Amino acid sequence: MLEVAPRIPAPPAYVPPAESPDASVETIFNLWSDWHAYEIVKGERVLGLNEYNADEMGKRVKRIVNSCLSIKARMERGGGWRFPRCVVGCNGDFVSGTIHEVERHSDAPSVIQAVYGTGLTLAAALRDLSPHFEKIDVYCTSGNHGRLPDARRMQQKDPSRKLGHRDLPVRQDGPHDVPNITFHIPDSYVVLYDIEGWRFLQTHGHDIKS
Repeated sequence: MLEVAPRIPAPPAYVPPAESPDASVETIFNLWSDWHAYEIVKGERVLGLNEYNADEMGKRVKRIVNSCLSIKARMERGGGWRFPRCVVGCNGDFVSGTIHEVERHSDAPSVIQAVYGTGLTLAAALRDLSPHFEKIDVYCTSGNHGRLPDARRMQQKDPSRKLGHRDLPVRQDGPHDVPNITFHIPDSYVVLYDIEGWRFLQTHGHDIKS
């Protein structure tokens, strides 16, 4: 995948905004999870309230990125805030996988192409964020839907044996020549990281008994 993934052109380099000596320096956090990309939900089945398909997925991803950057720009404009770092938690189930035969109700010709397209969408979203931050840390954890067809029961010892995990190389190589993005992809269902002195434990949550 690393050899064939198209490389998205590098964005403009980060240019720090004018900074007030009294500015509060903080971190922006985005949690991206459960995109179930390319899955089709027909509007007439949900009273027209939550239609979903590949086009809608792309619009939502773009809206997430634009909203983040809009909030950042408005808060930094007055000089009272600075956000040099962005943390993105990629918390699983970006694709629905095959265990529920959802691939028969998908925009994508196959689940492999859904994984590939989702990886490129994630790479493009991160690329669009990158010119606006000095540093972006991306922390990735597996969900429960991407497991392979022979794993009807949730496997506790194979966190990386997931279709959703397979788009991680595309995410990594897609925003090529973007040195301020760092990926953290542990072979684990959980990941720990620090934001402004606070320790976060990220997990998809399927291991929590209902």
